[in-house]
Formats: sequence, C-alpha cells, structure tokens
Amino acid sequence: MPIQVTNGADPHAQGTEGLTALHLALQFKHADVLLYLCACHPSLVDAPTCSEKGSLTPLMYLVQQWGKQMRPGRESSKKYTDLLRALVAFGASVKAAAKGSGDTALHLAMTMKSDLDAGTVLQELLSHGASLDASNASGETPRGLLDRRPRKAALKPQVQREDCGATVPSAAGFWAPWLQIGAGASLTSLLGWLVGCAAFAVACGAMSTVSGATRAAGMRVQHGFAAGSIAFIVASFYVYLYDTVSLSFLVWYVYSVSVLVFFFVKTTISDPGFVRLGSKSDLESADSHSVSPLLADGRPMSTSSSSSSSSPSACLRSLALKGDLHASLICHSCLIEKPPRSKHCSYCGHCVMRFDHHCPFVNTCVGQNNIGYFLGFVLFCALAIGSHLYIALPFIWNACPDAALAASGTVEKLVCSLDATPNDLIVVTGLALVHWIWITLLGLAQCAQQGADITTYESIRGDKATPVTCKRFFRNLGDVARGRPTTNDRDYAQAKHGAHAL
Repeated sequence: MPIQVTNGADPHAQGTEGLTALHLALQFKHADVLLYLCACHPSLVDAPTCSEKGSLTPLMYLVQQWGKQMRPGRESSKKYTDLLRALVAFGASVKAAAKGSGDTALHLAMTMKSDLDAGTVLQELLSHGASLDASNASGETPRGLLDRRPRKAALKPQVQREDCGATVPSAAGFWAPWLQIGAGASLTSLLGWLVGCAAFAVACGAMSTVSGATRAAGMRVQHGFAAGSIAFIVASFYVYLYDTVSLSFLVWYVYSVSVLVFFFVKTTISDPGFVRLGSKSDLESADSHSVSPLLADGRPMSTSSSSSSSSPSACLRSLALKGDLHASLICHSCLIEKPPRSKHCSYCGHCVMRFDHHCPFVNTCVGQNNIGYFLGFVLFCALAIGSHLYIALPFIWNACPDAALAASGTVEKLVCSLDATPNDLIVVTGLALVHWIWITLLGLAQCAQQGADITTYESIRGDKATPVTCKRFFRNLGDVARGRPTTNDRDYAQAKHGAHAL
C-alpha cells in the first residue's frame, strides 16, 4: 500500500459501489491498511461513500458490515472491535449521520443480530459521546430501536449506566462501602443484631445501586471497600483492644498500619507505567512522558513508537514506510507500537508497561512502576491485619464473664463470649479475618508469579513460567519490586529489537 500511494495512487478514489480504499480495508478487515490510511490520509477517516450508496462514513460502514456476519465468531468479533477502536482513536465521528436515512453508527448497531456484538459497539460508541436520543429521518432513535430488540435486557445495563453517568458521581462509589461497614458495625452494637442486619442489608442495596450506576463508580466501590475496611479495623483496635496490649506491640501495630497506609496510597497515586505518546483528542501532539522498551542490557530502546518527538500518526507512517507496520503489534486504542509485555487497560485508558493486572482495590493498574508498592501493600496488609487478629481473637474468646460457663465446654464458652463481646467488634473482626485469608493467599500467589518472572495477565493468558533456581527466584522478586528489568524483560526486548533489525 505505501508503495502504490507513493507512486501516485489516490486512496480517496471511489469504486463503482462508492467505496474508498478505507471502506474496502474495513470490508476485508485489513487492520494494517486501515492504520496506514488513517495515519497518512486523515481526511479518509470520515469520508462517506457516494450519496447514491447511502453516504456511510467508514465507522458506519464498519458497523453495518459487522452486523451482516452470518455466523458471528469470537475471532471475527475481536478483529471488528480492534478496527472500531482504531477508527474512534483516529477521530472518527460517532455522531455523523448518513444523508437521506439520517442513521448514525448507533442506529446501525441496534440492528445487529448478535447481542454480544451490539453490546460491544454500544459500549464503545457511548463512551466516546454517541447519543441514544439522536433521531434519524424516520424519527427513530437508538433508544427506541433498543426497546424493540427481542433480548433488550442484555443491553439495558449499559444504557442505564449511561443515563446515570451525569447524576451519580464516581466519588459516591468510594463512600458507599464506608456506609455499608459502618451500618453493619455500629447499628448492630446500638440496636441489636436484628435491626443492625436490616440496616446492613439496606446499605448493601445502596452500594449495589451505586456500583451499577457507572463504570467509574463501580471501580471506586471496591477502592472504598479496601480503604473503609482498613479504617474500621484500626478504629476497633483503638476502641476495644488498645488497653490490652504491651507497649512494644503497640509500637509494632502503629508501625505496620502506617506502612500499610503508605503503600496503599503510593500504589493508588503512582504511575504504574503508562505508555503515553499523544492525546486522543489531538493525535498530532506528542507526549514527552513516554516510556521506552528495554534493550537486553536494561537501557531504553529508541523506537519510532516511543520517540517523544513523534506523534502516533508519524510513528505509524514511519513503520509503514519501513515495512514494519504490523497490526498485531499496535495498540488500536492508543495507536502506538506496544512495548514488550505491555497491555492496554480499558479501565485506565492506557497501555501499561509490564502489565500485571488492574486492581480495583487500589483503583489503578499494577505495572512496572508501582508493583513494588503493591507487593508492599499486600505484605503489610497480611502483617497488620494478622497482628490485629492476634489480639482480637483471644480477646473475644476470653470475653465470657461466667467462669463456670466458660469451663463447661467449647460451644458454651463460645456462645457466652460472643454474647459478652460488643457486636461491632465481632463484625469488624469477622471482616478482618476474611480479608486476612484472601490477602495472604494473594500475597503468596504474587510472590510465586513475580519470582518466576511471569505476570498475572500472562498467567491467565496461559503462559507457562520457566523453572528458576532459588537464587534467580529472589533476584527476580527484587528486580520486580524495584521496577528494574527482569530476565524475561530483557529477552522480550532483545527479541523485538532483533526483529526490528531484520
């Protein structure tokens, strides 16, 4: 394609069916051609077919072709999704309407047979500003077409989140778990288990409503649950257990909680290793804070995609002219060449260096730059909560005031102790016990993976960890915690660098 265009071929020319080269690339799902045409000829992004053929922009044509699939398959849908994201990233208008019919891409999406594919298009277009209430020439709106779908319930949650997006702030999701835990702890203590549990159920319903309102609010719910759990566990210690511990234990407890909070905040606010090249609203502007891949010796590798002096479009043009433009190596949402072991996070909206996973409890991705903080957070969660349980569980077990009843049997003593223990301490201690179990298991799994130099995402994807020696295990763990290149980082980067050299 670059050779033909360089020699005078006109990509804007329309065939007998009124299709441009970009329309044909979409019809045959050629992602490489799409990337080149959009990068070198931005005017093609919204160039419609001739008016006699419906005046469809490439985005509308893509949705139309997607809906015509006879047998929708996972692989085919993935290709269409990548094409859709690339078009939107290049600035394709999601509000453009076809001449005559007045249909937008969202109108066409609502006529797709597959609910899964329609839901994918709906989510992508709504997230980029498409309107559910845009009328076509017949007065129909995408919302009205959705209501007439046989299985509209599958798509309704996305529409409801869109409707609630302007009225439910994401911050509400952070504070909803605090209400839930507070209601369960304080009201059971003040009004008894019956009233407390009823209030707790109401609080759970409120949290569920907020969580389902918007995607951002849903992520903040789990973040707030983590922060609220830490706060209530520590508060219960100072209210009920403070006078029962020695000074040395108190110093240790304060230290462990302080370090836990430090790592929690640092993990949340730190850049996990976002790969930035340009703003989606202005693809020709460059971002000077890009992150480069690594050479075998750990030095940054200078590639066209990681150069801070080039825009994404310029990088794609350069790769195409050199014959190195491969759609499988390009992030279709960020329009950059993905560094080794990176992955695009749909929640954060960026590719992340050495992507491990997106953790809702810290409300950010865990990647190359902040995984050390995350490991510290998990470690001190287990230590601090374990220290709390070390005091709280014996305190509850020995709370029975009746010596005779306490000596009569295990069940009798337990019932007596629970009856004598404040209800809010029981609730928070139960919460602490659940947290300690799953966080300890998470910490062990994380250490095993990072020591074997494999990320959580790679493990889920099915990659197998290479056996390592004990020395290499701890060396990998130290390199990961400090954000330094590991053995696999060097191998991936060297392999990619060699491929570019060829």
